[in-house]
Amino acid sequence: MLFDDSIDMKQILLRIAAFFRSETCGQCVPCRVGTIRQEESLQRLVRGETIRSVTEESNTLKEMAQAMRDASICGLGQTASGAILSAMERWSLFS
Repeated sequence: MLFDDSIDMKQILLRIAAFFRSETCGQCVPCRVGTIRQEESLQRLVRGETIRSVTEESNTLKEMAQAMRDASICGLGQTASGAILSAMERWSLFS
């Protein structure tokens, strides 16, 4: 996808997270729980209401992504965090 600078990338990431949360079949825990926790973590980051620091919240999000990639049964869970992590790293959205 292409976006110009008028797009709020944080809102796009929230929509992507919501999509994956709603599309999980729920068969495996890493995907079922991971997509929910991923969206919750992003919501906290966007609101600026992290549990601890932005760095710790971002690190937790990265750890969840790794667990989802490693342990999910299907491709949905394995790729659910890809766009989110890519955007976070590329544009330093939450630093």
